[in-house]
Amino acid sequence: MACTIPLSPSSSSCSFLLSHTTIFRFRSPRHLSTSSSRRRLSVSVSASSSSSLQALIFDCDGVILESEHLHRQAYNEAFEHFNVRCSSSASQPLNWDLHFYDQLQNQIGGGKPKMRWYFKENGWPSSTIFEKPPEDDEGRAKIIDTLQDWKTERYKEIIKSGTVEPRPGVLRLMDEAKAAVS
Repeated sequence: MACTIPLSPSSSSCSFLLSHTTIFRFRSPRHLSTSSSRRRLSVSVSASSSSSLQALIFDCDGVILESEHLHRQAYNEAFEHFNVRCSSSASQPLNWDLHFYDQLQNQIGGGKPKMRWYFKENGWPSSTIFEKPPEDDEGRAKIIDTLQDWKTERYKEIIKSGTVEPRPGVLRLMDEAKAAVS
């Protein structure tokens, strides 16, 4: 059995486990650019004929749904919620645009490291968390932790809202995987 599904441009390899005896592996070519081009994956399945579906685990951000724009949305909502401003002349809260976030996510991994890098490069922000930019490591850790925690909860709310659609082919892949071991 073979299926194809799009993969997030920032990911290059994923595996997921089905039951105890079935392993799906898929890999995308590393030579493709990480810009907005979509990658296609081949998925192969091998299973014993007596296995039954117990679980289908996807281990890659962006495989089931297009998630990066949702992360960016949640960051921007956190920046707005806490009125995060990186300079005294900023008239609006911080907002990471699509082009910048695409570059940032492909260079800096993880939410806290993204913010830490950004604030080191652009100045530590003022916010409703701290009226003035934090000057010590403890204050800097607090602002990053607070923003990341709020962003994560907001991201979960977005996912639970029922408005997020799965990537094309994902539901079909799940149905075909289930049929392959039934």
